[in-house]
Amino acid sequence: MNQISRCQPGLGTLVEINIQGDCDDAVLIEASRHAFAVISEVTQAMSFHDQSSELSIINQQAHHQPVKVGVHTARVLHMAQQMYQDSAGVFDVSVGSWLVNDGLLPETMVALTNVPDLSQMKLNDRQVRFKRPLTLDLGGIAKGYAVDVAMDRIKACLNQQLIQASVNAGGDMKVYDWHNYEVLVPDVHKQVKSLYMKRSSVASSSSYYLAGNSAIYDPKQGCQVELGTTVSVFADSCMVADALTKVAAVVGKTDPIFERYEAEVMMV
Repeated sequence: MNQISRCQPGLGTLVEINIQGDCDDAVLIEASRHAFAVISEVTQAMSFHDQSSELSIINQQAHHQPVKVGVHTARVLHMAQQMYQDSAGVFDVSVGSWLVNDGLLPETMVALTNVPDLSQMKLNDRQVRFKRPLTLDLGGIAKGYAVDVAMDRIKACLNQQLIQASVNAGGDMKVYDWHNYEVLVPDVHKQVKSLYMKRSSVASSSSYYLAGNSAIYDPKQGCQVELGTTVSVFADSCMVADALTKVAAVVGKTDPIFERYEAEVMMV
């Protein structure tokens, strides 16, 4: 058995990949290279900071004409739509204008007086159209998706040779053999807490880095959520876990949506 650990910047954070396999180090390194490559693809497609990204083009043009997007962006937008519906609008990726106006995202060429309402987005296959101007920010779901597809690449590369693997993008994490796997989660006071994985994926949201506030918005109230705890959600999909941390931050951990997605919420 051999093991490698690699770390690279991506998704606005550091991405750490650990792999154990019944194969040479060169094979493990190649698997990690494929995983980092797909993370880079997701980053380039859905970056709010890059004016040439698919996300930026959507924000600039989709209220004028349909915008064709790649597979990654289409998958994330489809899940964002589904989560918007299932959460009764609590999870809404069209709050981008609020994040810009509050200085949490860079200014763009898009008018930022629009009101969030993801029901104004239509997704037909891979064609995105807005009924009126919207400003999407996929930062609350795309990172989890990238972790999912990175793990898929590792499993596809190694097949039966894979023993253990983890992909960790700033707290959004997926583990191959997750049973009895321990993760460390910082609370709002930056004290690290030890939790055991409840599903193969976990995502956490906290306010410890923003002086008591968070980058999570309550679309119903039109304001940032004040988080008194770190919210961690365990699910089979890291994309789902990532999105559901925002829902839990707004509505708490007893909402039926968590049972619907077979997710578990912990607050520390």
